[in-house]
Amino acid sequence: MNILITGATGFIGSHLCERLHEQNFVVHALGNKGRIVPKCTQFYQLNLDGIPWNMLPSKIDVCIHQAANNFTQDYDIANMIQSNVISPSNMFYRLFEEKKCRQFIYASSASIYGNEKVPQTEFKTKLNPLTPYAKSKMQFEQFAQVFGKEKKCSVVGLRYSNVFGPNEYLKGSRASMVYQLLQNVLNDETPKLFKFGEHKRDWVYVDDVVNANILAMNYKDTNIFNVGSGESVSMNRVLEIINQELGKNIMPEYIDNNITSTYQNESKLNLTNSNTFLGYKPEMAAEDRISSFVKLMARGAKN
Repeated sequence: MNILITGATGFIGSHLCERLHEQNFVVHALGNKGRIVPKCTQFYQLNLDGIPWNMLPSKIDVCIHQAANNFTQDYDIANMIQSNVISPSNMFYRLFEEKKCRQFIYASSASIYGNEKVPQTEFKTKLNPLTPYAKSKMQFEQFAQVFGKEKKCSVVGLRYSNVFGPNEYLKGSRASMVYQLLQNVLNDETPKLFKFGEHKRDWVYVDDVVNANILAMNYKDTNIFNVGSGESVSMNRVLEIINQELGKNIMPEYIDNNITSTYQNESKLNLTNSNTFLGYKPEMAAEDRISSFVKLMARGAKN
């Protein structure tokens, strides 16, 4: 089976490549220069607009699309739409027409719920994107739903909540607050949190996200599913867990939130549909997974 993975040099994409390569799939990985070389069958250091179509096999069985401009504070809407809507839309069309691809899985985002009431549920909770990034994700979902139905193929969107795990260094300043707070405490630095640290997130481990993508390969319809932990943990509690596991007591500095109009106060995803239709279930409770991750990093795991 030929699988094309975009965003393969990124945080989630690199984990996906490694897992599928280990499972003996033929993995064609597409990613940017200057990051890492993912474990795969064939690697192309190009962006979506530079895909070497003549070098790909005549048939791509599954496209797992992870590439995106994921900088949530980028307010250049035209650039965001080009990266997250127009380029991948064109790629989907070409894969369908030229490479006979009939199964597409793509990364969406729980940010499209904005500050709507939790728990947030697919097709029930109103979509209220607060940033150009979130708006672009919503627009691509709209395209993908129509594309799947018009082309009569499988197109599955996975709305990730806040993903964390090993290799987050690839995200730089865009890394999750779990990772950033952990680095602060490991380096005995004072973390900075928006007043007063009670903003909550649905934290999901990268292995669970990889599992969701693999499960989606067995789903043959067009749909959208939440992918998270199904729980909500505050920034203060994340820092408390990190301190406990590392035997430290580093207190945060609370600062003013200067992006209140675009800041998501809480995310917590309803996973009923994901469990029912994909068989998706997080391997561990959110707080236990954060603790496990801290222990892993404290033992000297890379990045």
